[in-house]
Amino acid sequence: MDKGQFHIWAILIILGAVHGFFLSIVLWRKPENRRANRVFALLLASVSLHLVEYMLSITGIIFKVPHLMFSTYWTLYVLGPLYYWYVRALTNAEFRFRPSSILHLLPAIILVLLMLPFYLQSGEAKIKFFMSFAQDAFKVIPPEQYIVMYGQIFQILIYLFLSFKMIKNWEEKLLNSRSNGQLIKLSWLKKATGIFLGFILFYAAVVTILLLYDSYRIETDYLVLLFLALLIYAVGYVALMQPKIFDEPYKNGTRKSILETTAAKDIKLDIIIFFNNKEPYLQEDLKISDVAEALNIPVHHLSEVINQEFEVNFFDFVNNYRVEAAKKLLLDPKQQDLKILAVAFEAGFGNKATFNRVFKKYTGITPSDFRAQHFVS
Repeated sequence: MDKGQFHIWAILIILGAVHGFFLSIVLWRKPENRRANRVFALLLASVSLHLVEYMLSITGIIFKVPHLMFSTYWTLYVLGPLYYWYVRALTNAEFRFRPSSILHLLPAIILVLLMLPFYLQSGEAKIKFFMSFAQDAFKVIPPEQYIVMYGQIFQILIYLFLSFKMIKNWEEKLLNSRSNGQLIKLSWLKKATGIFLGFILFYAAVVTILLLYDSYRIETDYLVLLFLALLIYAVGYVALMQPKIFDEPYKNGTRKSILETTAAKDIKLDIIIFFNNKEPYLQEDLKISDVAEALNIPVHHLSEVINQEFEVNFFDFVNNYRVEAAKKLLLDPKQQDLKILAVAFEAGFGNKATFNRVFKKYTGITPSDFRAQHFVS
């Protein structure tokens, strides 16, 4: 125990916790998809609270605030239910919390009640209890600890199994969907569930090694907690790169389709006029929200019209215009000296690799071969 001392492990863990609290606040305040985002915010906050308490323990600061000892242990029993609720809220717009939902939190409540005698002790008594294990570098782990840890593992595995079944059912409903937003959410849930499963299996392996070999090392705890911190960083990266995941929820057919009205045809015409006259696709970082704002229509209406009327997703719709713009440049005799990279930029692509890949997807050949076919030297 490095009493009163910060080291690289503590710094990495506390940075992960701060990042988690920041993300939880952002998601809690996000107006879109509020129920799912708030559940996920609670999940991140629970992990972050546990990271903070562990950081206080490994640095020795916990001795200055002994009443925080083991104060967040119960949070490990809410991770499974919270993730399960998150998946339900994201895949089912009709999901609501009911009084019976409290049953999912019974393990956490029972653990708090079992630890209540310890929580009610004085600060001096808690420090003495803590030091009785710390003096042997925590190598003597009581049987009750293993029961709690394996309980956490099995509980989370059960909720991951239930979450996986919901995701598979949702995937079947989206089988013929062209909604890019829903497919992104589906991919996110599948990856998140797989990573969560990987973490809990890693944790189970660590606990089993401790049980079989009785060879505890503090670095083992560091690795587990650092893994949790890295998961928080990964969530932050996903939120930055794929904000659509945390936007509007899957509606499960409850929202009236705009395609049931003549408004869809009007929006389709507005889209065509806007793209032909204003050429927004030449903007490299064009987002569907930019087009929706320009046309003064809701994003989900715009997405629905593009998906159903044009039978493509937004990105394919934009790329089709960009490829056509590139073809005009490549066929222009006055632009024969224009390099392929310059053509890519002029047409709205961000780099040559993406340009080549998308162009070949639509035409079957690369931009260089396309130009060569029309200008024989």
